[in-house]
Amino acid sequence: MVENPADMVLSPAEHDWLESRPSTLRDRDFIKLWTVKEAYAKMIGRGIDLDFSSFEIAMEPLRIARSETGAQFTEDIYLTTQEISMHDGLYQLSLAAECTPLLKPEVVIHDIESQQIESDAHKLLRAG
Repeated sequence: MVENPADMVLSPAEHDWLESRPSTLRDRDFIKLWTVKEAYAKMIGRGIDLDFSSFEIAMEPLRIARSETGAQFTEDIYLTTQEISMHDGLYQLSLAAECTPLLKPEVVIHDIESQQIESDAHKLLRAG
């Protein structure tokens, strides 16, 4: 029997949060939570080697509620997550970064395909 992925990677508090969400949003919210956990695990250099149920993400507001060492919330870790709509579906992008509490990073997402089209158009105009 295959285990439920949520049971394998979520802390009890995260599982409770997910269960409290409307049923129509649970799959999307699980992916959001998973990608934030994955971003944090990569930030600390552990990747998927880290037991994802050993630390806890609070989603509202988004923060590390408990680290893998048991430490409580710290302000020196910046977390953000963004849902991105593409022609073939929705994607979740999450970022974890160490920072000072007063200097949160600015995250800007660029549409590379649009920039490339614009760049190619400029080359054609200069050549013509």
